[in-house]
Amino acid sequence: MCSTPWPLHPPDFENMPACGPSDLKRFFLSLLSGDPDNTAPSARIKTLVDSFSQDVIYAVTCGQQKPPKHYLLAYGIKTLTGNVELIRMVNKLGHGVSYDTLEENDTALCLQKLAVSLNQRVALPRTIKPSVFTNLAWDNIDRIEETLTGEGTSHRVNGIAVQPKVFGPHLPIDSLPAVVKSKKRTVTVETQQLPLSVSGERVGPQPLQTLDDTAECQLQAQTARKKDLLWILIRLVNTKEQTVPAWTGFNVMTREKEPVQEDVVGYLPTINAPATEMATVQEILIQSDFIRTSLNLDSIVVVFDQALYAKAAEIVWKHKDKYKAVVLRLGAFHTIMVVLSILGKRFEDTGLRDLCIESGIVAEGSVTKVFEGKLYKRGVRTHKCILEALMRMIWQCFIPRLRDNHTDVLALVRELEDKLSDFPEDIRQDTFNSLLEDSSLNQIFQAWEEFLQHLRHENGDLSAFWMTYVDLVQDVLLLARGG
Repeated sequence: MCSTPWPLHPPDFENMPACGPSDLKRFFLSLLSGDPDNTAPSARIKTLVDSFSQDVIYAVTCGQQKPPKHYLLAYGIKTLTGNVELIRMVNKLGHGVSYDTLEENDTALCLQKLAVSLNQRVALPRTIKPSVFTNLAWDNIDRIEETLTGEGTSHRVNGIAVQPKVFGPHLPIDSLPAVVKSKKRTVTVETQQLPLSVSGERVGPQPLQTLDDTAECQLQAQTARKKDLLWILIRLVNTKEQTVPAWTGFNVMTREKEPVQEDVVGYLPTINAPATEMATVQEILIQSDFIRTSLNLDSIVVVFDQALYAKAAEIVWKHKDKYKAVVLRLGAFHTIMVVLSILGKRFEDTGLRDLCIESGIVAEGSVTKVFEGKLYKRGVRTHKCILEALMRMIWQCFIPRLRDNHTDVLALVRELEDKLSDFPEDIRQDTFNSLLEDSSLNQIFQAWEEFLQHLRHENGDLSAFWMTYVDLVQDVLLLARGG
């Protein structure tokens, strides 16, 4: 028979044994597949047998036994829709627990967490391991309720801890305190006043310390630029009917064999204070440094959005010794948003605005926000299209230069074009990597880089101006690829 612990934690489902008597499962297996002894049923039949078995157990026991499905389905509906009535309808049909049961379970989890965090500065999630590199990310989770005057709305800050998944023996996890099952669905917590943040005279940023050896970083950036050049050439060769995807789709298709390792994410206790106050940001930094100490780390990376980053940087600059082990970082998303805004301010009045409207890549009503950096997807797509157009124009000027000065490299270009003619029919990572390692591409890329340097420094102010656009957009794509 199925039995679930109380309160129910999400990790409990990973180690939970198969639910339901074997005879019940054989009955549904016979009903769905015609063979009660079927040892290799399809994935669909397995799912249906497990689902029907749990429904029968829940219905026969009148909800006294709550199988995993009935918690997971109700929680899934709550997460995706937040519709209480939908949860109640599913409960009446016998497919999920009631909304009240969900609230009781959440309340019990909260009480259990409060008991664990008693007399502690920060209660770390059980999934977060010590001595493992950790990223912290903080953001506001305001809930602007509808009130008569606008006062009394909820302003909070929530954080997460992200670690790479490590394998091997781990220290035993302390058992959680028992919570008596009750009908309680609310929690009353006394809000503690945060320590005040004394502003005083502002202090500017300190000089950044960079690595002495940046050869590895430069090599990675060079490889990324080489990939972008190869992508441009593949699209140039395929002129009759474009079947090569744009930048994002192409990079996805040529990375299908890259290993993707799931990270471990743990949620930190909420700070019940507005994110706009300096006292709240100071508390975030204090808690982040406490987490670093608790995990036995020499330093810890703390990621913010633009608003929080500006306030946190001001505090860290002023108390550099106190927070010397806290590394502030602006998230990749917000970094790209800043660069999009810079691109808009610098190049909007050069004709790009009219170009985007007339070409149809951006609607007239959206073009202003695109160049202000407020529309991420449309902004990145717009600059991708413009970059490709500029790179095609540069390539058209590059070929005559090779014809006049580097005939040997021009011959290599023709050979490479022949190799690329069949690539659109078989876009795979293996084929793409073999092209990247081609010796002829390395010679072409070296000549290409020299030509770009010529455009930056020896071809006049207009050429140098537009090369700054090319470099900025390539930096955005480099950050997007790395992020």
